[in-house]
Amino acid sequence: MTRPDRPAGCLSIQGGTACSGENAAVAGFLASSRLAGELALADRFTRAVAEGDLPADADPAALARFVMSVTEGQAIHAAAGVAREDLRQTAEIALAGFAAVSGARLPASADNPA
Repeated sequence: MTRPDRPAGCLSIQGGTACSGENAAVAGFLASSRLAGELALADRFTRAVAEGDLPADADPAALARFVMSVTEGQAIHAAAGVAREDLRQTAEIALAGFAAVSGARLPASADNPA
């Protein structure tokens, strides 16, 4: 979202919010694609619950919605010019919140954005 050799933000987000009425099909396609990603993430969290990586009372759909909301918000902020380090700080806070509500064990730091 912040690489200097690429446009800031995310095409799926900016493209979906910048469409005119006559391009509603494009906005719909992008929204469907984002929702499909959220559903796939919820499926993965469901598997994590089944495998004991997340607690049995974790809500996979709510966790996936949270992750998608944060990442989509990050894309909007990146497009608005928010600095990479500021976005990283937001991600660290989101990770802490995710861990608090999910019981997940997270790495000590997300300093390596690989």
